[in-house]
Amino acid sequence: MKPIKKIEETRSNRLTLGLHADMQSRLYALISKMPPEKILLEADDLIAWKKVIDIEQDLARVVSDSETTIRLRKKHYERGKVITSLFSEIRSARLSPIKERAEAGQRLFPIVKAYKGLQYENISEQTSHIDGLVVDLMKPEPFSDASTIGVNTHIVMLEHLNQEFKTIRVERANTIASDNLPNSKTIRKQADDFTNSILTHIETAYIVASDADRNIISTLIDNINQAIYETATIYKQGASQRKNARDKKKEEEKKKGGKKNEKDNKDTDPDKTPKPGREEDPGEDKA
Repeated sequence: MKPIKKIEETRSNRLTLGLHADMQSRLYALISKMPPEKILLEADDLIAWKKVIDIEQDLARVVSDSETTIRLRKKHYERGKVITSLFSEIRSARLSPIKERAEAGQRLFPIVKAYKGLQYENISEQTSHIDGLVVDLMKPEPFSDASTIGVNTHIVMLEHLNQEFKTIRVERANTIASDNLPNSKTIRKQADDFTNSILTHIETAYIVASDADRNIISTLIDNINQAIYETATIYKQGASQRKNARDKKKEEEKKKGGKKNEKDNKDTDPDKTPKPGREEDPGEDKA
């Protein structure tokens, strides 16, 4: 019976576009050193594969480094600041010694509380939910209350920033389209189809090769598996860092929620009133 040697699964469907392109490039660099006929391929197979890899790398660069992407990130950051300030101002207004201001804050708070954590949502969800928040706050009574406590400017600013964000996002899509680049889903599938076929040919070549060639192909398979392993390790490290960041954020929100409950209990004590000039923690009970 002929010996067999397996190549590890790439599991490329879970990789980011940049990491996916990097793995494809590394595999090509390893495999292209081998004479095509020794791994049951033709030179044209590698040429066609390389073209797809080049397109994917171009697409990854366009998405990550384009001017519109930088502007998009900046606009995303700006609207996040406005959201945080808006929520903080409304919460602080509830504790105001001025009756009209406190009552306005009390009426607005349930609205913004429904959007708690808005500034931490992913870009697509946040964009849609900001539209909803603006619609809710632009209604006559809420907007009148917003004017009373001085956050009507925040609402208008947030509406403009969100619209600017959507405009830039369309520009970025047009930039990618104008470069005649396919979308990432299409190009990833093409690259994966090439890779899977080529790796299958290499495994088959190992089986039918002469002893001398089998040793060479065995080394190639070892190197391929090492590249796949290193890519998986990078992915896991990134996933772990993202999970730790999410867990940390949840823990912070949990602690802030505890502070909120403690504060609310104090607020219900008729013998205790807020100290003049006391600023609320902007992060406390973020709506």
